[in-house]
Amino acid sequence: MPQHHEWTEVHLRTKSAHAPTLSEALIREGASGTWLQDDAGGTTIVAFFPSRTDVCSRLASVEAALPGLTPFPEPAVSGALARDWEQVWREQFHPFRVGERWAVQAPWHERPAGIEIIEIEPGMAFGTGLHHTTRLCLEALLESEVAGSTVVDVGAGSGVLAVAAAKAGAARVLALDCDLEALLSAAGNVARNGVTERVHLFAASGVAAIRRAAAGRPAWADIVVANLTPTGVSELAGHLPGVLRPGGRFLASGIAEPSARGVECRLLEQGFNITRRRQAEDWIAFEALLCR
Repeated sequence: MPQHHEWTEVHLRTKSAHAPTLSEALIREGASGTWLQDDAGGTTIVAFFPSRTDVCSRLASVEAALPGLTPFPEPAVSGALARDWEQVWREQFHPFRVGERWAVQAPWHERPAGIEIIEIEPGMAFGTGLHHTTRLCLEALLESEVAGSTVVDVGAGSGVLAVAAAKAGAARVLALDCDLEALLSAAGNVARNGVTERVHLFAASGVAAIRRAAAGRPAWADIVVANLTPTGVSELAGHLPGVLRPGGRFLASGIAEPSARGVECRLLEQGFNITRRRQAEDWIAFEALLCR
């Protein structure tokens, strides 16, 4: 009797220098995780998508977002059992530091003394901090003045950014995601870190939720953090002047370098002053201040 495959496994061959950027772009387009297999001739990216995903359309979106690193050669696509991926993913998750004060790690890692720990069970949701886009957001958030603020995390993933905001002293954190698997992962991580009273999870599209929250209400948020696609960041920016208080901060990541100029122009059009641009490999994060 044939086995039921819960994941679609995609193998993509690329240059080793391009592999990290393409890997993260695949995750932003719906892959639940990736790993890299290196050899003398380059790198094979192994990406796992939920079984009902239209993989061809997701690969086309990655090609459109990163024209300088694509097109892809013909990918190999097959089924994969969830247990294979989960085990490999857990084995590849390693603790890492964010600045001098913070560390992100899994429950089974030894806790270092004198360091603030953000404990994340990796699960299958994106946003553990392993990827440049999430790390850039974490750095921007944890270097900001967060204490006593209201923070909105759009596209919460595993909840690592929402947890970080709460542990850094935010009075209230709203974490939004339309992926129920991600919200379940986030709920577990919020509880694991003891911040359930201050982090509120909502199953909603980030832009739709922000639009509803802004309707007829005065600006109420101090910080909005979003690790999205360039299109998602640009669309979200148009709704933030009604949500952020004057002087509020927008921390935006998930922006591939070829798209950075367009996102920057959009932020300026909406009354933001860009105070810092962070970069890791081919990924950009903007820190922007609302001036109106």
